Amino acid sequence: MLRRLSVTVAAGVVLSVAPAVAGLRTTPSFSVPFPCGQTWTGATRTSHRPPQAIDFNRPGDEGDLVVASAPGTVVVAEPDHASYGGVVIVDHGDGWETYSAHLAAVTVAVGDTVARAEAIGTVGDTGRSDGPHLHYEQRLHGRPMRTVFHARETPSQAVLTFRTAAC
Repeated sequence: MLRRLSVTVAAGVVLSVAPAVAGLRTTPSFSVPFPCGQTWTGATRTSHRPPQAIDFNRPGDEGDLVVASAPGTVVVAEPDHASYGGVVIVDHGDGWETYSAHLAAVTVAVGDTVARAEAIGTVGDTGRSDGPHLHYEQRLHGRPMRTVFHARETPSQAVLTFRTAAC
């Protein structure tokens, strides 16, 4: 059990926080990787590689903008990977990375710092893809993790509707 500490950060504002514990990590606050005000269908399935990945689709999605789901640094920006096709990998710190794959265009370069919702590419049908879509992964220390958006875990073997925040 974690002991919580109370910290006053401004007049009358008190935060309750847990102290750092060796080996305990928190998931960054990832957002759905598309611009504001959009609706996408996302599918997860155990036959997928890796099974924790999510494939995003919507009608006529080829060429639609893909954005960084959290701030970070671009560590891979490859337009022609053998299986992923156009792929961008963003390092979000503390061992967390996101993979955005099958991109028609990669609009960032290795070493670029990206903000949440900053463009990184466009939806495509590249690599080992069976049609236009965004293949999206969240990894911790290289290990695929179940996708989490706004602290909510995406269930496996599900087809869900995702709506980005209105701006």
